[in-house]
Amino acid sequence: MSGADRSMKKSDSAKLYIILLVSTAFIFSFSYFGTAVYGNVTGSKGVYTEKTLVGSVDVTGLSPQEAYDQILQNTKLWQEQNTLSFNYKEKDEQVDLSIFSFDVDSSLQAVKQGGTYPLLVTVNEDELALKLLEISPELTSEDFQEEKLRTELLNMASLLHTGSQTMKLQTFFAQAEEDQVVAEATLAADEAYESLEKWTKAVSQIEIEPQSQLSLLKYIEENGLTSSFSSETLSHIASAMYKTVLSTNFLISERHISRLLPDYAEAGFEAKVDPAKNMDFIISNTNDSSFTLEFKLIDNQFHVSLKGSPFLYEYSLSLEDQEVFKPKTIVQYDAKLRFGEEQTVAEGTDGVIIKLYREVKEPSGGILRKEFISDDFYPPVHKVVIKSLIANTKPDPAENDPADSMIEDGTDSDENPAANTNTDADDMRDEGAGSDSETGSEEEAQNGEKKNENELWGHEKEATK
Repeated sequence: MSGADRSMKKSDSAKLYIILLVSTAFIFSFSYFGTAVYGNVTGSKGVYTEKTLVGSVDVTGLSPQEAYDQILQNTKLWQEQNTLSFNYKEKDEQVDLSIFSFDVDSSLQAVKQGGTYPLLVTVNEDELALKLLEISPELTSEDFQEEKLRTELLNMASLLHTGSQTMKLQTFFAQAEEDQVVAEATLAADEAYESLEKWTKAVSQIEIEPQSQLSLLKYIEENGLTSSFSSETLSHIASAMYKTVLSTNFLISERHISRLLPDYAEAGFEAKVDPAKNMDFIISNTNDSSFTLEFKLIDNQFHVSLKGSPFLYEYSLSLEDQEVFKPKTIVQYDAKLRFGEEQTVAEGTDGVIIKLYREVKEPSGGILRKEFISDDFYPPVHKVVIKSLIANTKPDPAENDPADSMIEDGTDSDENPAANTNTDADDMRDEGAGSDSETGSEEEAQNGEKKNENELWGHEKEATK
């Protein structure tokens, strides 16, 4: 063998030796350091050490496979047992939690020994955009911060928050909507002009906070106005407020009506307030934004407007099932009147019963629902006429005094003059006055009328809700 051959053989042997040495060192190092690294992540026993969390899932004492199974199970239970809804103004929409996808593998790869690590999750952007459009096209405008919403959704899902979660979408607009007049109503001021003018100077506006109530009696008490306005003036104001908020989603928490419909109000739209009888008018703002009632006198008109963020739905009112009750005529006889003489003591007025409904419409115009608001009844006030005695009439002593009342109105008559007769008992009690008939028959009729009113109306303080 030549020297060159021997030299090549030694060189090959050296290369082989080096390769074997490097391979052995690599295998040894991998076994040693790999075990050390794995131990740092999962502990010396191959499990995660104390206080190791992925999202809100505690994986302490679990192997990587056990941790994977546990996290996967928790995400499935979270999607099955919890709810998420989007709220925008008056609208609430349920969101299917399958819109979220969890990446458990990638989440575990980032886990080290101890500490809290994020549970990686994504949201289906197409489904999210479709849901927002379904709620309102306003949520697809440039002012709406969809990226901010997406971030909050991912944070919520990553921590697997339990229970019912609600996202208030109105808070994700870059700029708050400008307040607008969302409802208004006008009533004639007439005789109450001076009192209403005094009100507009003392109370130009009232702010109603989100998720709060406004009690008219409480408001005037807190502002030292209880003795400044009569029950009639407060009722005038309350009726205008009532008619205004009916065209919104405000709730009517307490409302009363008079026995006789006031001249300034329309049947179905009256609200009576009387501090002495604790008859209040209370409305509730169930929205997440505040609204302001503004009061103005324009010419002879008392104007009330409600300003705030525009509503999503449209609200319209309808009066239905109206029935009118014609008054009867109560005839009384008085011997002091000359033959053929006749006097009208009280003019009769029609009675009415009417129902009020509120229709809620989608922006598209479709009717979402129809809400019953009230069923108001105003009894008729009968006409009272006093006549002279009939000529050549010889009263039978066994019969009633000739001054007793009779009812005559053709086909619709009643032998009992007090039957179905109603007077403004509220006014009578308020003024503390009553008229004494010369013959005494009118007083008897009025007593019967009061009794009849109590049967019809029940307790004075009963609220119409």
